[in-house]
Amino acid sequence: MPFRIHAVRTRWGEGDEEEKLRRAVASSLTLADQKGLKSISLPAISSGIFGFPKARWRGDTAEAADEFEQTHPNQA
Repeated sequence: MPFRIHAVRTRWGEGDEEEKLRRAVASSLTLADQKGLKSISLPAISSGIFGFPKARWRGDTAEAADEFEQTHPNQA
């Protein structure tokens, strides 16, 4: 059964964008874990019309996923 998680987006230029993105990713991964999901797709949250640079998005998202994996080793 498909399950959709909605993440809050931030506009580039509002301030603290990287931390907001990391929290959105971490929250999405936590909820996926709580629901017992085996996989998750993270679209480019806040990029596109919200202006988050895609190169930074990739790095920040990967770092947030790595942090989640380190603190939840049994879920990886």
